[in-house]
Amino acid sequence: MSRPTEAQLGWLAGIVDGEGTVGIHRSNGKRYKHPYLRPALQIVNTDLKIMEMARSILTSITGNSHNLVVTNRKRPENNKIGYRIKIGTQHELLLVMPMLLPYLVGKAEQAELVIEFCKRKYGRLKYSWYEFKEEDGLAYQRCLTLNRKGDQAQSADVIELKRSA
Repeated sequence: MSRPTEAQLGWLAGIVDGEGTVGIHRSNGKRYKHPYLRPALQIVNTDLKIMEMARSILTSITGNSHNLVVTNRKRPENNKIGYRIKIGTQHELLLVMPMLLPYLVGKAEQAELVIEFCKRKYGRLKYSWYEFKEEDGLAYQRCLTLNRKGDQAQSADVIELKRSA
């Protein structure tokens, strides 16, 4: 296993910033009696070359091969095939996120929240629910806010910039 270069880490961070999701997700699945929080890094793109490169860099960091999942099998004829890579284990996130953090711009705060969440949770049973600590709930809420599309405050800033131009 070779360590990725600075250029590869910067490239991957750019892909995560532009095409990725970093956050903490709440699952209320029917399989489990209680809801639980789960951290994740996910990259989605339609360019297979980009996804293969991202997978290669992630594999060099974690030592595990990551699956490329086809995201839209039932697609209309004129849509491209989409691919997804997801990292959801605390151990792998604690390997990947600190390496990407210095290069992240738009997802830096989410990455910090995920790292801290994983450090608090690491070592607990992987699939068991647990009482959320207050800081876990706050980290989840903050990631939810940061990952919301079309943030109201940003929209207001853009409108104000257009008016002043």
